[in-house]
Amino acid sequence: MPIYFQIEDTTFAIPQKSLLDSEFFTSMLTSNHLGEPKEGTASNPIKLSEISKADMNGFITVLESRGWEHPASLNRKEWTSALRLSTMWSFRFAREYIVRQIENLPKLDPAWRIELAKTYDIPKWLHPMYLKLCMREESLSAEEGERLGTPTAIAICNIRERLRAHQVRVYEKYFANVHLCDHKKPNASSRALCRLCFEEAGEKVTETTVLKLITRTPQLAVPAA
Repeated sequence: MPIYFQIEDTTFAIPQKSLLDSEFFTSMLTSNHLGEPKEGTASNPIKLSEISKADMNGFITVLESRGWEHPASLNRKEWTSALRLSTMWSFRFAREYIVRQIENLPKLDPAWRIELAKTYDIPKWLHPMYLKLCMREESLSAEEGERLGTPTAIAICNIRERLRAHQVRVYEKYFANVHLCDHKKPNASSRALCRLCFEEAGEKVTETTVLKLITRTPQLAVPAA
């Protein structure tokens, strides 16, 4: 039996069994009554505010994804709305499905994922996405800085500056010593670049190294579970 909801000028019908994944709706449906007589029926749907029709359409697409065996096809805005509603209404399995699908999206957007992680309590995304932003070649864009917030953006930029300064020191040390080494060169030229000298010039920047910097930065702390 479906339960009917009204958003703006549109009525939506959701099977009652789908709503039982939600702590919020389970509490509502197992109470003595829904409120007014016949509330939740086609003639007297439950009115929901602060939610758009587009939000609900995306969320219903998730609920109708055949037991979540086949991924729903949503754009980034629709996935965000679906995550918001599943969190707000405490849909446990739907939320887990949405999180997995966002993780599997082909185009990775670290700043967007960080914004979602902070807003909807997904701490496992934070350190991996901070790492992506710290280690990539491109600088943070203005839009990314706005999504991240000033403290987080500054912390990431500081780590990036430390990494760049380290690389500069390595190159300076390398070029100062490259002509003096006895390593075998790829050709007879004394000016040939020597990879061994470069590796010996300083510690190689690895993901582990950068993660240590991230975990030691208070502004990038991950909330305790």
